[in-house]
Amino acid sequence: MGKGGYNTVRVFIIGRSHVNPGIAGDYETTKSLHEPYMGNVLDFLRRATRHRIRVLPSFGDGELPLNAHYCDRVRDKGLNKNVTVLTEEGVAARVEHITSFISFIKNKEPLLLPTLLGLQCQNEAYLSADQWPFTEKSGAFKAANGRAYELSKTDERQALMDESYRHYHQRIVEAVKAVASEMLAAEGVFAPPGRRKGCLTTGRRVARCVA
Repeated sequence: MGKGGYNTVRVFIIGRSHVNPGIAGDYETTKSLHEPYMGNVLDFLRRATRHRIRVLPSFGDGELPLNAHYCDRVRDKGLNKNVTVLTEEGVAARVEHITSFISFIKNKEPLLLPTLLGLQCQNEAYLSADQWPFTEKSGAFKAANGRAYELSKTDERQALMDESYRHYHQRIVEAVKAVASEMLAAEGVFAPPGRRKGCLTTGRRVARCVA
């Protein structure tokens, strides 16, 4: 890639498959991250640094690493992406996942930090309209931002998604910059922005959440 004149590469930080657990490591014993996997990340960053290529890690599609450390925290609400954006525990788990990654690099080889172009929260930001809590047709839902939303009202359901995503991104940006003050926090969106069957999408709003 370097010989071809490329200067940036995006890589997925995997961890959502039993077949290839990646950063999730062993389901029962791994805590925030699997250190052998992170050793591979460091090696990749060293190689990219030598070839003057910036790296943009992408944390999948918003899921948590598939291990008990994360999954047990949100299991009672169902393991779906909505939980990681809409609930306090889900947002806290996502913050831990992303900041543990950047903290590991900073603690082990801080000189590699400038090789990171930024940290991308997700590949394609969306919530699922056919999963909890949107499967509920009435009642109040208290989101991670502390506000209650009436699920019987369409505008409240849309506000739940929009405002929760803004809160989610604010929490991640603040946490990332507490570790590495110059690090960019980025998000991925569908192109072109719009609706997808079975999904609620944030459209252009998320594209602005780069800090």
